[in-house]
Amino acid sequence: MTTREVKPMNGVDTPTLFATINAVEEQPELAKFRFRASNRWVSGTHSVTAPERFDGAGGTHEHTHGFTFESDHPQVLVGTGKAPTPVEYLMYGLLGCLTAG
Repeated sequence: MTTREVKPMNGVDTPTLFATINAVEEQPELAKFRFRASNRWVSGTHSVTAPERFDGAGGTHEHTHGFTFESDHPQVLVGTGKAPTPVEYLMYGLLGCLTAG
Protein backbone atom coordinates (compact mmCIF):
# COMPACT_ATOMS: atom_id res chain seq x y z
CA MET A 1 0.00 0.00 0.00
CA THR A 2 1.32 3.44 -0.89
CA THR A 3 0.95 6.42 1.37
CA ARG A 4 0.16 9.71 -0.27
CA GLU A 5 1.87 12.72 1.27
CA VAL A 6 -0.52 15.59 1.90
CA LYS A 7 1.20 18.93 1.36
CA PRO A 8 0.16 22.23 2.86
CA MET A 9 -2.18 24.26 0.68
CA ASN A 10 -1.18 27.93 0.45
CA GLY A 11 0.95 27.45 3.57
CA VAL A 12 -1.94 25.96 5.60
CA ASP A 13 -1.43 22.55 7.23
CA THR A 14 -4.73 21.20 5.89
CA PRO A 15 -4.59 17.77 7.59
CA THR A 16 -4.24 19.47 10.98
CA LEU A 17 -6.93 21.99 10.05
CA PHE A 18 -9.43 19.26 9.17
CA ALA A 19 -8.50 17.24 12.27
CA THR A 20 -9.20 20.35 14.36
CA ILE A 21 -12.56 20.89 12.66
CA ASN A 22 -13.49 17.25 13.34
CA ALA A 23 -12.43 17.53 17.00
CA VAL A 24 -14.55 20.68 17.45
CA GLU A 25 -17.54 18.97 15.82
CA GLU A 26 -17.19 16.16 18.38
CA GLN A 27 -16.50 18.49 21.34
CA PRO A 28 -17.90 21.99 20.64
CA GLU A 29 -16.57 23.34 23.96
CA LEU A 30 -13.06 23.17 22.45
CA ALA A 31 -14.00 26.16 20.27
CA LYS A 32 -14.64 28.48 23.24
CA PHE A 33 -11.70 30.85 23.64
CA ARG A 34 -11.04 33.66 26.10
CA PHE A 35 -8.21 36.11 25.46
CA ARG A 36 -6.63 38.50 27.96
CA ALA A 37 -4.47 41.60 27.62
CA SER A 38 -3.17 44.39 29.81
CA ASN A 39 -2.84 48.01 28.76
CA ARG A 40 -0.51 50.75 29.99
CA TRP A 41 -1.11 54.42 29.30
CA VAL A 42 2.07 56.18 28.17
CA SER A 43 1.04 59.79 27.53
CA GLY A 44 -1.74 61.66 25.77
CA THR A 45 -3.37 59.18 23.37
CA HIS A 46 -0.35 56.84 23.34
CA SER A 47 -0.69 53.44 25.08
CA VAL A 48 0.90 49.98 25.02
CA THR A 49 -1.12 46.75 25.12
CA ALA A 50 0.37 43.34 25.94
CA PRO A 51 -1.54 40.15 25.12
CA GLU A 52 -1.40 37.60 27.92
CA ARG A 53 -2.40 33.97 28.33
CA PHE A 54 -5.54 32.65 26.71
CA ASP A 55 -7.96 29.80 27.35
CA GLY A 56 -9.22 27.50 24.62
CA ALA A 57 -8.94 24.04 23.08
CA GLY A 58 -9.33 22.52 26.52
CA GLY A 59 -6.59 24.42 28.36
CA THR A 60 -4.78 27.63 29.22
CA HIS A 61 -2.01 28.66 26.83
CA GLU A 62 0.85 31.17 26.79
CA HIS A 63 2.12 32.91 23.66
CA THR A 64 5.49 31.48 22.63
CA HIS A 65 6.89 34.99 22.19
CA GLY A 66 6.04 38.10 24.17
CA PHE A 67 4.91 41.08 22.13
CA THR A 68 3.16 44.40 22.54
CA PHE A 69 0.98 46.70 20.48
CA GLU A 70 1.49 50.44 20.71
CA SER A 71 -1.39 52.67 19.73
CA ASP A 72 -1.69 56.41 19.28
CA HIS A 73 -3.68 58.90 17.27
CA PRO A 74 -2.40 61.17 14.51
CA GLN A 75 -1.67 64.81 15.28
CA VAL A 76 -4.95 65.88 13.68
CA LEU A 77 -6.67 63.88 16.46
CA VAL A 78 -4.48 65.35 19.24
CA GLY A 79 -2.00 62.44 19.19
CA THR A 80 1.63 62.22 18.20
CA GLY A 81 1.28 59.67 15.39
CA LYS A 82 3.80 57.30 17.01
CA ALA A 83 1.72 54.20 16.25
CA PRO A 84 -1.43 53.00 14.48
CA THR A 85 -4.78 54.04 15.93
CA PRO A 86 -6.96 51.51 17.76
CA VAL A 87 -9.36 51.63 14.78
CA GLU A 88 -6.50 50.66 12.44
CA TYR A 89 -5.72 47.70 14.72
CA LEU A 90 -9.39 46.73 14.59
CA MET A 91 -9.26 46.75 10.78
CA TYR A 92 -6.04 44.70 10.93
CA GLY A 93 -7.75 42.16 13.21
CA LEU A 94 -10.85 41.83 11.07
CA LEU A 95 -8.88 41.56 7.83
CA GLY A 96 -6.50 39.04 9.41
CA CYS A 97 -9.49 36.90 10.45
CA LEU A 98 -10.97 37.07 6.95
CA THR A 99 -7.65 36.15 5.36
CA ALA A 100 -6.72 33.35 7.78
CA GLY A 101 -10.21 31.94 8.12
